Amino acid sequence: RAVLTGLGRSGREGAETSRHRPSRSSGRVRLSGIRWWLRLDSLGAIGVKTGLRPARILVPLDRKNMEQYQRRASRFHPDRQPLVWCLPPVILQERLDWFRDRITRLVAAGFRDFQIGHLTQTGLFPDSGPHGPVRLWGDYTLNVLNSAALRCCRDQGLAGVQFSLETDRDNLARVLAVTGHGKKQEVWPRIGLLVHGRPPLFTSRAGNDHLTGGRTVVSPRGERFVIERDQEEQTTRVRSRIPFSLLGFLGELAGSGLDYLVVDLSGGPVRREREILAALLHPGGRRVEVMTGNWDRSLL
Repeated sequence: RAVLTGLGRSGREGAETSRHRPSRSSGRVRLSGIRWWLRLDSLGAIGVKTGLRPARILVPLDRKNMEQYQRRASRFHPDRQPLVWCLPPVILQERLDWFRDRITRLVAAGFRDFQIGHLTQTGLFPDSGPHGPVRLWGDYTLNVLNSAALRCCRDQGLAGVQFSLETDRDNLARVLAVTGHGKKQEVWPRIGLLVHGRPPLFTSRAGNDHLTGGRTVVSPRGERFVIERDQEEQTTRVRSRIPFSLLGFLGELAGSGLDYLVVDLSGGPVRREREILAALLHPGGRRVEVMTGNWDRSLL
């Protein structure tokens, strides 16, 4: 079994969930004043109305999106779309050549930004770095929880990385105090945070018979998760039935020193995910049940 492990605290491999709770309102934070990154499942979803102005759009590097790109390359030209191509956290050995080939094609077409799901994937990008043609970013699956892990990402040539979903607010504040703006003694990767979505909380190779795709499992805390099988990547993912969201703390996050906030609409049908996002962003809308992970240390 190839379970993704991270760079953070020992013995903590995946994000857990806090008790279910209705989300708080995000208040009157100016959404336009935040650097948003938007993750979508496909190139075809680009243009979906979210009320945000994303600085970057993240899409999976997979067969479906490569076929869409090849059919309409002019529409998705890097001069027109601020795309970041995202690698999955687990890549099987027999799929490495496919990824190398597609990365080479995309770089030749002028794309510069790629997001890795595991630190070893930097080996697929020999020309990455501040002066190379490729700029690498790290997904939350790198499980970065402290400044030592950030230094490791920097030394591997990453321009930035999403902080771990396991973090609590105090831990993140301590790291941002060390890496904060205006401290020129040391160069740090940019730090982002996934603040809304239904990201996989666990990814492994497929092959466990008891992990049947489509099956719902319930934790001892009453949380409901669905098991998904990715036939293309031959992996198994476990995803929450309700969204993970820190949008109720948007005022706090907007002034925290984070470089970008990630909204992920790839966890289900884009219309449904967009409606949930709208309800959380705008006061007076319907109440949405969310989980907030370990943000207020409810898991410790």
